[in-house]
Amino acid sequence: MDDFRTGSGQPDPWDEPEKRSWKTPQRPSDQGSWQPPQQNQNAYRTPYDGGAGGGPFQMPQKRQKARRFSPFTVLLVALLLFSMSSSWSAIRQLRQEVDELNAVITEWDDDSWGDDYDSWSRDDEFREPQIPRTEAVGNPQFALQPSQPGGTALTSAELYQQCADSVVYIRISGGGGSEGSGVMMSRDGYIITNAHVVEGGRRADVTLHDGSKHIATLVGYDWAADLAVLKIDGENFTPARFADSDNLNIGQRVVTMGSPWGFELKGTMSEGIISGMNRELYHHGLRTKFIQFDASVSSGSSGGALIDAHGRVIGIVTMKYVVDMDYESYVENLSFAIPMTEAKAVIDEIISFGSVQRRPNIGVTLNPLTELQQIEQDLDCGLLVVHVEPDSPAQRAGLENGDIILSVDGEDLYSTGDLLAVRETKQYGDTILFIAQRDGETVMLELVFE
Repeated sequence: MDDFRTGSGQPDPWDEPEKRSWKTPQRPSDQGSWQPPQQNQNAYRTPYDGGAGGGPFQMPQKRQKARRFSPFTVLLVALLLFSMSSSWSAIRQLRQEVDELNAVITEWDDDSWGDDYDSWSRDDEFREPQIPRTEAVGNPQFALQPSQPGGTALTSAELYQQCADSVVYIRISGGGGSEGSGVMMSRDGYIITNAHVVEGGRRADVTLHDGSKHIATLVGYDWAADLAVLKIDGENFTPARFADSDNLNIGQRVVTMGSPWGFELKGTMSEGIISGMNRELYHHGLRTKFIQFDASVSSGSSGGALIDAHGRVIGIVTMKYVVDMDYESYVENLSFAIPMTEAKAVIDEIISFGSVQRRPNIGVTLNPLTELQQIEQDLDCGLLVVHVEPDSPAQRAGLENGDIILSVDGEDLYSTGDLLAVRETKQYGDTILFIAQRDGETVMLELVFE
């Protein structure tokens, strides 16, 4: 910050002005009481007048009578004093009850639930949840519809009516406790949420939109992807519809549903747009891609649904930017969701095995071709290579930025989900064969997972 400077020879405006000492007024007589003016004087100067500075001051003609208060005023004052006394008594009693409650809370063990756990800022070591596991893991399947189906978009009211029953409130007890949201994925009670919601928990309670409560068991989780799956007993629940996240557009209208700040606000919907795609951020120590959106979310929204204008879940809400967690100081409208295309591969494996097996890594960032690129390249499928990780299987295979991968192991690629589906069938040491287009020519590249 620039210093404030004055002109030459001018005093500094920030200099403190010279202080003047206060002089006790001189009384007109040596006696300790004020002496009235003489009878033959019509006026006098104030005792603070130094001689020339005072003005005339007329003596009061008579002394005013003491003011009398009406009975109503006296009654009003009495009632006010009584109310103040009662309020202070109530405050003292409330303070005593709070102190007693705090004393009880400090004696609770780790099985108690508290709200001192904030699920948005933890990137340290994961705490294994102790929630009872399902005895038998089923194999529910859910399909991803195209992300751009066409047709008339739903109104906000229609979106809420269609999707509210598929979003649940989750309360985790033990391990510090937490509150979050979840998305019903099947009619038999499989629920998608975040791994950080169930972290360290010993019990999971789920409340549906209709208010019914269920105790959930844990199917499994994957900390790297920040996804977990819970299961509640029952049938005929209302599952969400899902869509892939490959061809979403920035500016596309979306809504979120969840439980910001917990149970009292469960079933909250907020509306916004997609602000960015393929946002690569460090999350739990890994660099991961997210959908960025500007709809409002808060602690408790974790695990909730990011929904497109046709009522399909396209992402799982997981985090937002914050400045100071101690004071819940958020950067507004910078929220992120796990893309549904990537989430489905993880969720399928969690349901099948209870966790995600060690993943072979390709080391490449891909984008689906836009309609203009398809026309220019005369292609109806393909994924554009936008980044190749150094010292990765993709780099050793010879993939380069700008390549268009047309197929892998004979399977045409229309979305990144197609490539992930092939990758999930591979183990370390396996190979896959890429057919790609580079500068108008077709090349064949062999990639080894290592």
